[in-house]
Amino acid sequence: MDGWMDYYLSNYRLQPNFLLVNQGDGSFRDEAAARGNLQGYNWQGYYGHTIGSAWADIDNDLDFDLLVGNFAHPWGLWYQDKIMLMRNDGAESEYTFTDIFASSGIKYCETVFCPAFADYDNDGWQDVFISSVYDGRQPFMYHSVGDGASFENVNYETGFHGICYNSYGVSWCDYDHDGDLDAAIGNGGLFENTTWHSYNWAQFVLHGVSETVNKFAFGSKAFVYCGDRHYLRQVEGGSGAESCQNAATLHFGLGEAQVIDSLVIDWIGGGEERYYDLAVNTRYEVTEGEGILSAPDELEHAAAPIEFGLAAVYPNPFNSEVRIDYVLSVAGRVQLKVYDLSGRLVMDLMDRMDAAGRHSLAWKAEGMPTGVYFLRLEAGEQVATKKIAMVK
Repeated sequence: MDGWMDYYLSNYRLQPNFLLVNQGDGSFRDEAAARGNLQGYNWQGYYGHTIGSAWADIDNDLDFDLLVGNFAHPWGLWYQDKIMLMRNDGAESEYTFTDIFASSGIKYCETVFCPAFADYDNDGWQDVFISSVYDGRQPFMYHSVGDGASFENVNYETGFHGICYNSYGVSWCDYDHDGDLDAAIGNGGLFENTTWHSYNWAQFVLHGVSETVNKFAFGSKAFVYCGDRHYLRQVEGGSGAESCQNAATLHFGLGEAQVIDSLVIDWIGGGEERYYDLAVNTRYEVTEGEGILSAPDELEHAAAPIEFGLAAVYPNPFNSEVRIDYVLSVAGRVQLKVYDLSGRLVMDLMDRMDAAGRHSLAWKAEGMPTGVYFLRLEAGEQVATKKIAMVK
């Protein structure tokens, strides 16, 4: 939690795993043993057949816990590591880990392949799907019971009993934008989430724009606070096995919360930004340094704007007409200009007085050649820019 990305490396063939801790100077140090047997248990020199591992804050204490998916044959259990569920004991323990697998309700499976966490019912607790390879071996869906340490098998309830045998990598994504997470399972298929629940949710898509924050915000963290409940998610670049990657959209199940009291974005390589009193059941776009707005397909349901900026430009790329949404934090004169890649002013789109709030205009770019342009929004000393592309 020091702002430098660390790395857990799962190893197969009874080899130890590595927890490579970023030293902040371009180097890494293996601290798997020092932080609580994260390398495995070393039975006479043997460890586990680890294939996929996954990070998640399973107990909602705002640090990352780890499930290590060890493939372990029954005839070799005396020396082969089984699944490890490593609870992060936090800052007070200097971020060391305790294995709580034995009491977690997650059961031994010989052919564990890939775990993937997701709060599939939006109750505010991270659940986990664990795939299982080999013909005739079915996967396991585990539901968090809500104590931060225990899970129950819900294969029957979720429809996974008797299907997805010999499955490989797993990824989660709300592909149909209905507010719950769906599953893509290697050698299994794409599964729409149709479980019934009445809980609320929120989603955040992060966009880095500065020189030190990557465009997709990989590694950036989001903290959500709702009453006495708090949640942590991170934009992942990959997890598990077989080149899996969950959606970069950060999904939060919020239980019965009716409002998000506050959201904190910790930009990897950048600063920290805070937003307050956000509506639930909304997908938000958060652009570094430019503010937060509900996503373009939900703009008509958005809460009041929070910060100045160019909220959305769509479609982008565009052919002949583009819609431009912008937000003013205070009333005043506002100008919108178009520049080409060389920095030459090519058009003044707008120069007028506007009230504080959300505004929109349509630009019919007739006669403009194909190319990349920059929109520049100016209001007093406030300036926002956004790149657009015209393709004919």
